[in-house]
Amino acid sequence: MHHLRDRGPRRQLRGGSGRRGLLGVGTLVAAIAGVLGWRMRGGADPRGDGPVTEPALLAALAAWTPARAATPAGQVLAYLWAAPNTLAGLAVAATCRGSLRRVDGALAVCGARGPLGRMLARRGFSATTLGHVIIARGEPSPALLAHELCHTRQAERLGVAFGPVYLALLTVYGYRRHPMERAARTAAQRASDPGSESGSSARSAAG
Repeated sequence: MHHLRDRGPRRQLRGGSGRRGLLGVGTLVAAIAGVLGWRMRGGADPRGDGPVTEPALLAALAAWTPARAATPAGQVLAYLWAAPNTLAGLAVAATCRGSLRRVDGALAVCGARGPLGRMLARRGFSATTLGHVIIARGEPSPALLAHELCHTRQAERLGVAFGPVYLALLTVYGYRRHPMERAARTAAQRASDPGSESGSSARSAAG
């Protein structure tokens, strides 16, 4: 960031990057520890819907709907931190045919066709998100965009740890009870009904 001349912003950048990195590593460790602990205690629901109980940290993760960084410097850091996920998203988006538009700092591929669009349709998903790339089968509603952007903000905080954390939790919770999906459904419901905290019915595949 050579255009930043004073020391204050540089210290802010380093501090913000460190905090995001610690959050990502800490969440990953907590997720893996939780997975192993539930497996050893037999805490997973035998019906496959997820654990009967969950640690407080993961309950907090289920309510975690981070906002977009407020400052330009923070937004640049968020793009850089989520870049590995975004690059994967761009590679996948290159195989899709659809209209492109920017949505709150993310790239949305609307009306996606091709193999990914067919796969999403077969699995009953409306969209999927990789970093700052949202791929939707149709024209996404405000609620669906809020759901997907929640995954984008999660990736901005977790960086390369997003995929391992998401998959580790998926093995224990399944999709319906996945803490990060529950958080995204909360964000979607807030977008469609600001006075409600219940989950949205829209389905999405993150990762």
